[in-house]
Amino acid sequence: MALLYPYPTEKPYPSSVGFGTGFTKGWAVWAHQRAINRFHHSFDDYEDRPVIPDLVEENYEWSEADAYAIKVMQTLLRLSPQTGVSGMATQKRIVQYFAGDIHWLEPSQAYRQRYRELPAKLLASISYGEAVYWLGCASWNGVEGDSDFSIDFGAFQDNVGESGLNDQGRLEHAFDVRYQVQKKWNELVAWADENGDRRGCSPPDRPATEYPERIWRRACMAHNRPLDAAVLARFPLDELDSAGSVAFEKQWVGVPGYRPSPWNEPLNWVKARGCSFPDGKRVETRLDWCRFYALARGKTGEPGYWPGLVCRFVKTWGPQA
Repeated sequence: MALLYPYPTEKPYPSSVGFGTGFTKGWAVWAHQRAINRFHHSFDDYEDRPVIPDLVEENYEWSEADAYAIKVMQTLLRLSPQTGVSGMATQKRIVQYFAGDIHWLEPSQAYRQRYRELPAKLLASISYGEAVYWLGCASWNGVEGDSDFSIDFGAFQDNVGESGLNDQGRLEHAFDVRYQVQKKWNELVAWADENGDRRGCSPPDRPATEYPERIWRRACMAHNRPLDAAVLARFPLDELDSAGSVAFEKQWVGVPGYRPSPWNEPLNWVKARGCSFPDGKRVETRLDWCRFYALARGKTGEPGYWPGLVCRFVKTWGPQA
């Protein structure tokens, strides 16, 4: 199905949506309209329910009805003041609601039960690391028209290649926060089921109490760098760049003449991201990037500790109670 509204231009970061924000039309508005309707329907099975937002039109244009619905959601999500403008605090709570982190609303706790295999707050941490919770975030990758051009959309930065950029259904899924929470849960659990027993995730020379954290951090890596996650699942960090690791990468990629990038040498694509750890050390190598994104660097409580971009709010790594 052709697009009902053009996909966003390069790097529109709508941290606030609503009257007076400059974002009153487009996919960021649709993402909020879909979230409002998802929020409304999440109460369908509850007879004893509070005042909830009415359903709104998903028409890409902000209206008084949308603003009022946001005010009702802000009240239920314990945000003050209730302005009808969806800023970062509101979008954060919307993501947390669908991820199961809002303990005072029953539907959110039902989501928590659905996603209980995952560590608490991991899903919201991923959204913060990827998009700072912004429901309408769009990040261009490459140049439009190139064969590898793609755009990351929504609160979980779902990557859509050029073949899907004019597919209405594909973009709706990318900007639908509840759909994305479910999708991310499915991906993480599937990756852990497939790779959790591999030596890089569950090394026999390490205590079993360490395994859940190792598994879920590597599962998070699969969103950003699937090949790196596959290598990290199979090889301990001190065996990266080994003959076995290099041979596996070549087999995984399957392209004649492919030469794996080294793990512990500075790489231009990593340096170009301009990231640093809290102690000021620049993120320069492939392993640095994995530590920065999900694996963490240092130990909790020690100076310079970095919890990982997409894991920063996770405190315990076992399943949720």
